[in-house]
Amino acid sequence: MEDQTHMIFVLSPGRCGTGYLAKMMATVPSVDARHEPQPDFASVAKDAQHDLSLARTFWTEKKLPAIRALGPEVYFETSHVFAHGFADALLDLGMPADVVGLSRSPRQTALSLWRRRSIPGRTGRGLNYLLHPANEHNRLPLSHWENLDDYQLCYWHVLEIEARTEELLPRFEERGARTYRTSIGDLVDGPGFNDILDAMELPDPRPEYETRRDWRVNANPAHYNEVWPESNLNELEAGVWDAAR
Repeated sequence: MEDQTHMIFVLSPGRCGTGYLAKMMATVPSVDARHEPQPDFASVAKDAQHDLSLARTFWTEKKLPAIRALGPEVYFETSHVFAHGFADALLDLGMPADVVGLSRSPRQTALSLWRRRSIPGRTGRGLNYLLHPANEHNRLPLSHWENLDDYQLCYWHVLEIEARTEELLPRFEERGARTYRTSIGDLVDGPGFNDILDAMELPDPRPEYETRRDWRVNANPAHYNEVWPESNLNELEAGVWDAAR
């Protein structure tokens, strides 16, 4: 960017602690950390995931001007929708940005999506905020995805984002970007947060970070954990791999 703002984005399937990470990053001096801010990738993601020209236009006409207007030294955005074609579009535009890959157990992530009725290709949340199983840009295409049950589609979404992350991080690195992979477990109970700071060459925010590290952000209600798919999860997950071409 013209003002050389250090931009950092996150590749994640969602339900992995993106909101938590943004809260923690907001403690870092010189960092403007935001979770799913306006203009929001999700506002055009339903169509842009199929047409990458729409994602490029969103960057040039909406997102990049908004970041320039803020004028931060470091801009850190957490939005799982960044992986829905917007990362590819940013690479196409040749804009410098660093990337964090954030993950969680595929099963736990898929269960969280399923319990929230965020079903790819089926429910309102799934259609608006998740990848569509029929997306021609998918790295793990599904044959006869309509025959899969809701949990399987959630599980597929997590695997698809993982495949995209594995492909995209090296592509950013080839452009000179700094990248780092971590998990919500490492963020909360391990060295993940400090390691991100080291990888992105950011200053240590303590002691303010210590006052926030135990916060819970956008967690599912406790009673959600009592709801499970009726079928065997191992068998359902194996069926997803069988359906992937």
